[in-house]
Order: sequence, then structure tokens, then C-alpha cells
Amino acid sequence: MLLRCTKKLLVVLGPGFVVESAAVPDPQDWYANLVYLGGRQCLLLTQAETLFTLVAPDVRAPDLRSLDAFVVGLVERELAAENLPTDTFGRLSDEALRIATTADRSVLGCNSSAPCSRAPSCSTAGW
Repeated sequence: MLLRCTKKLLVVLGPGFVVESAAVPDPQDWYANLVYLGGRQCLLLTQAETLFTLVAPDVRAPDLRSLDAFVVGLVERELAAENLPTDTFGRLSDEALRIATTADRSVLGCNSSAPCSRAPSCSTAGW
């Protein structure tokens, strides 16, 4: 699984993560960004081909130190919540998580606008 992170997220992750610089964009890539909603830091994940977007509220730096388990768990939990098979995007737990910089600005645009379109449901969900 290739996770393409914004510069903002890479700064939070710190120097312990190896970043692939020349990875060619692929429709199976995931994009990750940090945004603030209601003063809370949230992680947005978007799958490039389907634009399936997930929001993880109240994310803190320690949550991101075990990024592999955090991301795979989040994706599998949200797929289950949508009554989709946990292998919809392949067997994510079988792949090593690789980190790269972002490559497709159109995916980031979708990623960044997702919280705005979900704002009413976020407030009713209690976060």
C-alpha cells in the first residue's frame, strides 16, 4: 500500500519514515492529509481511483507512530461500516505500508473538500 502524504503530514510523522521520492502515481494509491475541524486535528485518507474518503478525528502524533496499523485498521473499520468487504482495496494488511509525497493534486482537492461536505454529519456525530 502506497500512502502519499502531504508535506504537513510528513512534518508530523518526523524523520523516522522513509519517503519514496520517485514512486509513479497509481490508481491504487492512497492520499493522506491533516486538517483541523472544530479545532481538532483530523487525518483524511482518500483512495485515488474511487475517491473513497475516510476521516479520523482527534488524531495525535502518537497515533501516527504506528501508521501502518492505524491506517489499515481505519480503512478496514470504515469498509465494514459501509457493509463492504474488507478486501475491497486488496488485502491491505498483507502489504507493507510505503510512504511517498503527493503526486495528483486532483485527489488532494477531493480530499480537502470532504470535511466541508460532511460538516453537518460530523457535528451530529459528536466530533
